[in-house]
Amino acid sequence: MEWKLYNKDGTPLRDTNGKEISVHSLTYDGEWMGECSVSVSIENEAPIDFSIGDYLIYRNERFELNYDPGKAKQGRKNALGDSFKYSDIKLNSLSDELARAEFLDVVLNDEAQLHYTALPDFVFYIGSLDDLLDRLQANMDEQFGDKAWKFYSRNWKRSQTRGCEAARWEEIYGGDTTKEDTGVADTEIDSTSISVQNQTVWEGLALVNSQFDVNFITRNREVFVDTTGRLTQNTFQYGKAFGLVEINQDAESDQKIVTRMRAYGSEKNLPNRYYATLNMEVWADFADTIQLLDHTAWYAADIKLGGLNVEKASAYFTNHISDGQGSSRYSVSLHDGGVVVKATVTVLRAPYFEEHIEVRVAGGTNEENSVADARKYYEAVKSTKMIHFVSGVNKDAFPDNRKDYATDHLPNNMACSRLMLPGFPQMSLQEWWNSHTDKHASLNPTGAELRFSTRTDRPWVESATADIIGVRPGSVFFDTEDIKEKKEEIFPTIKEMEVDGVRIDEIAVGTNVEDNGVFKDGQDVPSCKVELNEKVNFDINALKQSDFSITMTDGMCAGRKFKVSGSVKENGRWVLTLQRVEDIGLYFPYKDFQISKGDHFVLSGIELPVQYVEAASEKLLRYAIAWLIENDHTRHTYAPKIYDIFMARQHDEAMADTSGAVKSIHDTIKEGDIMPFKDEDLGLDAEIIIDRLTIKEEDGKIPSYEVSLREDKEAGTLQKMQEQITALGRGSGGGTTPAQVKEYIASEGSKLFLSKTKQDIARKLIRFWEGVAFGEQSDGNTLGITSDGIATLTELVSQIFKSGANGSGFRLGKYSDSEDSYLEVDRLLVRKAAEFVKLVIRELQSVGGEIVLSPASMKINKVDFLKKGTLLPEYGTAPLRYDVYRCSFLTKRGDEEITNPFVVNDLVRCQTFNIKEGTTANAKNKYYWRRVTMVGTDYIDILALSGGNYGDSQPEVGDELVQMGNTTDVARQSVLYLSAYGEDSPSIKLYKGVNDYTLDGKEIFVVSPDEIYALASMFKLKVKDGSTTKEMTLAELVLNVDGLTSTVATNKQEIENRVSKIEQSTEKISLQVETTTNLKNCIVGSAFRKWDSYTTNNSNYPVTFHNGGVGGSRFLRISSVGAPANTWAGISLDCAGMKANNRYTCSVWFRTRTKPDSEVYMRVSGKSSASGTFSIYSTQWFTPTGSTDEWTLYKWSFTTPASVYAVKVDLVVLKNGTIHLCRPMIMEGTEYGGWSLSPYDKTEAGKLESGLKRAGIDIEKDTITATANKFMVKNNDGEVTASVNEKGEFEAYSGLFSGFVRKKLTTITPDNINKYLSKKIPTQNGYVALDFVSAGSYVEFAGDLASKVSGSYPAILLPFYNTADVLWKKLAADSKTSENFTSKAAAAYLGQTFIVRNNTSPKQTIQLVGFTSLSGGSTTAHPEWLESGWMAILTCRLVHVATKNTYSIVWNGYNVPFESPTGQSDEGEEPVVDTDGETTAETTTDEPTTIEEEQPKE
Repeated sequence: MEWKLYNKDGTPLRDTNGKEISVHSLTYDGEWMGECSVSVSIENEAPIDFSIGDYLIYRNERFELNYDPGKAKQGRKNALGDSFKYSDIKLNSLSDELARAEFLDVVLNDEAQLHYTALPDFVFYIGSLDDLLDRLQANMDEQFGDKAWKFYSRNWKRSQTRGCEAARWEEIYGGDTTKEDTGVADTEIDSTSISVQNQTVWEGLALVNSQFDVNFITRNREVFVDTTGRLTQNTFQYGKAFGLVEINQDAESDQKIVTRMRAYGSEKNLPNRYYATLNMEVWADFADTIQLLDHTAWYAADIKLGGLNVEKASAYFTNHISDGQGSSRYSVSLHDGGVVVKATVTVLRAPYFEEHIEVRVAGGTNEENSVADARKYYEAVKSTKMIHFVSGVNKDAFPDNRKDYATDHLPNNMACSRLMLPGFPQMSLQEWWNSHTDKHASLNPTGAELRFSTRTDRPWVESATADIIGVRPGSVFFDTEDIKEKKEEIFPTIKEMEVDGVRIDEIAVGTNVEDNGVFKDGQDVPSCKVELNEKVNFDINALKQSDFSITMTDGMCAGRKFKVSGSVKENGRWVLTLQRVEDIGLYFPYKDFQISKGDHFVLSGIELPVQYVEAASEKLLRYAIAWLIENDHTRHTYAPKIYDIFMARQHDEAMADTSGAVKSIHDTIKEGDIMPFKDEDLGLDAEIIIDRLTIKEEDGKIPSYEVSLREDKEAGTLQKMQEQITALGRGSGGGTTPAQVKEYIASEGSKLFLSKTKQDIARKLIRFWEGVAFGEQSDGNTLGITSDGIATLTELVSQIFKSGANGSGFRLGKYSDSEDSYLEVDRLLVRKAAEFVKLVIRELQSVGGEIVLSPASMKINKVDFLKKGTLLPEYGTAPLRYDVYRCSFLTKRGDEEITNPFVVNDLVRCQTFNIKEGTTANAKNKYYWRRVTMVGTDYIDILALSGGNYGDSQPEVGDELVQMGNTTDVARQSVLYLSAYGEDSPSIKLYKGVNDYTLDGKEIFVVSPDEIYALASMFKLKVKDGSTTKEMTLAELVLNVDGLTSTVATNKQEIENRVSKIEQSTEKISLQVETTTNLKNCIVGSAFRKWDSYTTNNSNYPVTFHNGGVGGSRFLRISSVGAPANTWAGISLDCAGMKANNRYTCSVWFRTRTKPDSEVYMRVSGKSSASGTFSIYSTQWFTPTGSTDEWTLYKWSFTTPASVYAVKVDLVVLKNGTIHLCRPMIMEGTEYGGWSLSPYDKTEAGKLESGLKRAGIDIEKDTITATANKFMVKNNDGEVTASVNEKGEFEAYSGLFSGFVRKKLTTITPDNINKYLSKKIPTQNGYVALDFVSAGSYVEFAGDLASKVSGSYPAILLPFYNTADVLWKKLAADSKTSENFTSKAAAAYLGQTFIVRNNTSPKQTIQLVGFTSLSGGSTTAHPEWLESGWMAILTCRLVHVATKNTYSIVWNGYNVPFESPTGQSDEGEEPVVDTDGETTAETTTDEPTTIEEEQPKE
């Protein structure tokens, strides 16, 4: 045989040479309700370009490639026939499309206007299988094309609407589609709702089998529901002539064979200790009749009870109704006199009442008993003197002398909380069976031979098979639903119960919800109500428990469980108030998914009356018998081996039959088909479904077959998917779906299991085998506690924790916002040893040393030098790349265990101070700083470097090492340094980012005598005002000026009026404080400061002012409450400086605290003369809202009239309410420029705000300018020691200098002479002109002056000279090096003394130019020659020139040697000679021979 492969477009598949591809061997593998595929292997000389969608046809069925197959290259292209090998290529049948199609919320048609969303998460209602198939059809139509797929069911009419073909339907289901009565009945299922969450169409189809126990088959793109495949034409039997050469019969591996069965139901709805108290009777004494009200239409008897303890009443009675002052009421049921009545127990307590318990039995209209029953009951108990309780009581709690058993009962040491088989524990199951012969047919419909236990406390059922294979006991629990195992949850319920032929589990009146089921988080979800059938005649309130709920079993809300929040009987029906439940974002029921009349339900969380328990026990027996019959024998699977030659012959016969009557089994056999199967030896004669079919086609051979048969089957799954679809309930057929199990766990299971979705409490110890994890599941989340008890937590805090010195409790967690850990406790007790990473270098803790706090420290007790190239196991196979020192430390210190706190790439530092060298052998101060290259248990390796920042010292025993930085780990790059050593000591420094051998530029915080410095992204201040703490950043510093608070960040307009600023640029530094002239507010008192003036409009409604307004300003609070009419509460403020015919802009900040009854406004009014009246200029009405913390700025403009004399502003609330107003303002112009004070506002001292003038210091280029009306210098006591007034006058201690003015010596050398030269041409022809401002008046020339100044005699020019002298004229003409003589200029030097010292080396004579009279000198003829070792002392004086009868300003003085002037005291002590440090003999100098008058100057 040959099968060709095709591209998805139908053209033949070819290799890269163009050859068509075909196969001669393949394997077919199909599973009923499962996967179906064909596998092929291809060897080819050239590559084949496969694509998804390529296919082949096998037995008239298409199989497609759904992936890109791999290949193995075994040779060059075209070199070998199998150069390219493709192994086990798998092609899937078209049913794989079902597994690839999404199950979306779409409908086949919208004639019924169904609610749908086209989303993958949705809920829909089905009343039949065809409703589900319609959904599946709609999805396949949308995703694969209209009617490309067809879904058939037994309902031909519905199948027809899905595009199914009549002939095909008749072929599968039989019947005539042309007849009206053909295929009109649906496959019977229970109506339900189905919830879909990101599923596939295949998963929806699998629900047909898994949820509704209905089979299906797929053939190409056709699905047939509620049928198997066709019957094969041949009945297979053992023997080659009959098709079988071997039959393998195997028992089902998962079957449990039971011949004696014990059956147990659920615990649900079973009254507490039901079997333990089943035959128990409890009573109270009839003590007295309190009152009897006997009327025709109404009857009531109040009876006082005896024999019961008032203090234990709450234990006796369980159905609490209400509490009053000193009383409690309960509902109960009583029986006596042949009637059961409803009654109310009242417990009365002292001191409000005489303590006793009483019961009222009432009958009549609006009562639960008839008058006749109430009267009959009272007459009976009055006679017996006993009140017997039926329900509403805890029988176990009653006194022993008030309870008894009517018959034999459950042993006291036997507990039973589940539903049991009938008769238990009063009679044996055999006795019960014998006494209920009328029920045998319904309980055992097959008539199987059964036996029952004869013990009352050991009920079981036994099949006759036990006589053959022996007794095989087994217990089966009917507490969950399992369709395949024919099990469901059985418990006392009203489900399917009938009273007078009417089912009582039907809703009488459904919900009427009008919303769409969508609510926001936190929004209240309204409840809904349903009414039950009036045949529900038991007292729900007397029997319900805290978890009382109703679960819908069919209808649009099928499977959903609703908590009952209220129950009341109205007009003979119980009305239940239900809490709606959320699913897929909707709250059910809602307007499109209602609980409707006729929908069925079950109740849970209620102790149903005994008749319901007995009915449930009978149902348990019926299911137990059915299960036993199914499981008292071995169930088999069969694997017959089909004779290949028989199949080949049959195929040939079919091919030869031209009539078509004989069909080829090879071509038509499919999984899911029915195989007639017969064998006398195995006792088989049945038609069994083919579960799995495998056909192997090999080149040159006839096909071989592998078949497995199975009587029962669950829907399988296609490869790569699992069934996840959830059904929310089934119909009246009973049982529990997976969703119902989920609901059951949420309620009943909550008693035994902890919830994963809500808060819950475990009352006993819980042990977690693998530990506990916290938070979201992610690779980065390691929070939890391991099974070894290792906890990884973010923080551990005690319940009463309060931080601080006066705090309480404990906390272990992060320190502030950092990654550092932090522990705060009251007391710490360490019984043995504690290791603290104190991280201190011990040598650095003494005075003059330094303390370092960092992540690690150690003390060296051993040092080893490891040379580069050494092989060490801890470094792996590579040799050392550099020399290192291995520094070891002791891991134990006494009982202390010390771990290694260092890590690789740490930077460690050692430093000692103040070791006096020479006092100890080889002792010296030490410093080194190295990187850690390896860390061991008791050692670290550090680089063997030296020089620079590494330091020259090397590690030695006894060195203290401290971690100071890390090259890679940011978390270990912080250092805290406390130093009492160095120029800036004492200091505290914090370093961050230390990743190298330097601390330069790493400071983030410094406290030292020289500076306080902090570097941070945020600097906060916390200010505490009473109980309030306010936190501000540096950018939000608050200015307080005369009580006015302004925030820098938000109120620039106010700061502009009161400025303190520092400006800095590359060319200028400016420091200013000023009040600008821009105080533009015309309203006086707008800051609402304590001293500001205002007028109250209505004294009955005073206003108040408060801090904390806009930008910290004070705000006005206007409030009035309960006023019947307008009050005009508020204030008036005066305005100043406003002009006529001018445009102004008003503004104010406003917020509402209590919404006023009427308007709020700000009004500007004025008058044109002193005697005039105020008229309105402008009014702004505000829009009050509800209470808010937000301020709103209102702005508007207006024009003043032609004449303005006075203006005022009114801020008013007309009637009731509370509002806040802040920063009212009127400014000139049409633009709002930000709020400011008024120039007419006053400070607290009564001065105008505009009185603050500008002051500051400007530094620009080479000029420093101080601006102030007065510049003062104060000492530390606050005394003014000097000042410069606004006129520039320098004052010091009343205008006098205190003490001497001492000259400062300036030494001029060739190296610095340029610094002191005049900015004119400084030197020319040997003449030197000094800049006396920089050089001062006391100078000394030193060094080789001649090398710097040309000429034989360097000349020093005095500050001015006589321009009449010829020499001076020449000098003036040549150099312009000094000042021309004018009396005005010369007068400035009067009284000044100029001293010049010649200390040149080699010795150089200096000539003085510009003096008038000079005495002394080494050469008398030339006193102007100043030799080395001499100094000239000249003073500027005013002298009288007698010959000219005039006055002159001259330089007169002396030229003397250094040692000539002596410092001699008044007492005549020996002189102190100035010889530059050397003592010489005293030298005297003659008085000057020339006086000023003798050397007159013009």
